[in-house]
Amino acid sequence: MIKILHTFSTLDKGGAESRVMDLYRAIDRGNFSFDFAVTSLDEHYYTEEILNMGGKIYNLHSIKELGIFRYIKQWKKLFKEKNYDVVHSHTGFESAIPITIAAFCGVKKRITHSRNMLKPFSKIKKFFCFFMKRLIIWFSTDLVAISTDAGNFLFGKRVMKKRGKHIT
Repeated sequence: MIKILHTFSTLDKGGAESRVMDLYRAIDRGNFSFDFAVTSLDEHYYTEEILNMGGKIYNLHSIKELGIFRYIKQWKKLFKEKNYDVVHSHTGFESAIPITIAAFCGVKKRITHSRNMLKPFSKIKKFFCFFMKRLIIWFSTDLVAISTDAGNFLFGKRVMKKRGKHIT
């Protein structure tokens, strides 16, 4: 069985969440398991459906709630305890943290999925995004995007051209 963890901010009716749920409904659950990690402690739109299909949801605290060191510690604990084969992150620049920790915890396949082009406005946010982009490029085994523009935004044009994949 291949164990896959999808990371999201929430599991509400957004485009990424809806697309992954379409895949989850269609997969052979004898060969694949999907779990979900969300950085929100709230109940989500897809919670009941995921649990009814045998999936697990890990509600993690946000970085704002815990601070960087405790935030990293909770991700590390999840990866060490659950032994995932694949991590597929859908959280833009914030994908850098779970993807990097997954690499250090031995997760072989680490996918970062770019889905938007929201530009940071403040200098602090721009620096944060620059640093996170580097971690994503270094520690992701696969870089995928819903469009070339979304991939160019998160990964950079050169990296997208060389390593990125455009999937819808």
